[in-house]
Amino acid sequence: MNESRTLYLDRGVLLNLCATGYAVEILRALPYQCTVLEDICQSPLFLWTQSQGGEELLEREEIAIAPLVSTGVLRVEHFEREQYKQAFVAFALHIRDRQAAMLAIAEQSDAALALDDKCTRRVLRRLAPHLLVISTLTCLYTWQMNVEIPDADMRAILKDVVHRAQFTPPDDDPLCGWWQGIVHKAT
Repeated sequence: MNESRTLYLDRGVLLNLCATGYAVEILRALPYQCTVLEDICQSPLFLWTQSQGGEELLEREEIAIAPLVSTGVLRVEHFEREQYKQAFVAFALHIRDRQAAMLAIAEQSDAALALDDKCTRRVLRRLAPHLLVISTLTCLYTWQMNVEIPDADMRAILKDVVHRAQFTPPDDDPLCGWWQGIVHKAT
């Protein structure tokens, strides 16, 4: 973890990383101080659990963020709307308030963002093209390369993300080929 630059994770990316079962290790491998806004902690995050056969989704499992915070790999930050009012309003005209808050604070503090949402990425390219934006795939790829996880092990982890978080990587993600290559690689 490199605390010189903050990485704000949106709800979706955090959920995807938690779906791996290795969120602590992944966040630790990223070269940032990983942070979420307080509002993410105020509503529960859920993953799906599967039956033994793996075909049917049975129930939701609530994900606790507190262990990530207590191990020091994730920081929770309060958003002061007045402090970031001008940037917040500019973003909120185009996207949901929750996302607008994260973008406003990231822009004002020259932080990086981790998000997958195509609409939010489009708004960022137009209003704040200077901000560094990474994706779930970037986080997972960085972790695999840093820790040297074999592709066979990574395949099972990526399949957990698909099933437990109901995640499909965007086709335009530069690492989509990496994901597809691992998930569809013959064993």
